Amino acid sequence: MWASKILGLNLKERITGIGLLESLCQAAAKQPITVGFLGGGEGVAVKAAECLQAKYPGLKVGFAGERWDVGREMRDRVGKNSFSSSHPNSLLTSHPHIDILFVAFGAPKQEFWISENLDKIPVKVAIGVGGAFDFISGSVPRATKFLRLIGLEWLFRLILQPWRWKRQLALLQFLWLVIKQKLAIYYLI
Repeated sequence: MWASKILGLNLKERITGIGLLESLCQAAAKQPITVGFLGGGEGVAVKAAECLQAKYPGLKVGFAGERWDVGREMRDRVGKNSFSSSHPNSLLTSHPHIDILFVAFGAPKQEFWISENLDKIPVKVAIGVGGAFDFISGSVPRATKFLRLIGLEWLFRLILQPWRWKRQLALLQFLWLVIKQKLAIYYLI
């Protein structure tokens, strides 16, 4: 949002992974749609699914867990940033109908995993939702509405989880690109 303001773009609003997930679950609870939850720490996906089912009665959950039931090999590959995998046949038999799969491996792991596996798993849509399961399950507190509004949720999370500092370096690269773009626009005018 800051970048859009600096560059003079009109973005209506910021949509977070947790906001998208909650909106889709609320709508899915009223439809014949089954959702799945993949990722997060031990038990976090299951707890997030339970919390969402309590909040949105009628929500149908087809799968919730740390990994698809394709064995340790797949989990190890996800952990090592190597995303090639064989066809997950056991997934096809154990979870035959999931319309929307929410994947919480964190960026960019979740995006790589989805790209590599979407055509191999029985889901219609897969969406990376980052740390949304942590917030929904109550495993990690969410920043106050004020901090989210002013765009400092990342700072709150960094304070709570200092091991994330390397990830935050990407923000500096992004800031540099925004400044560079703004200067290019300024000098072209």
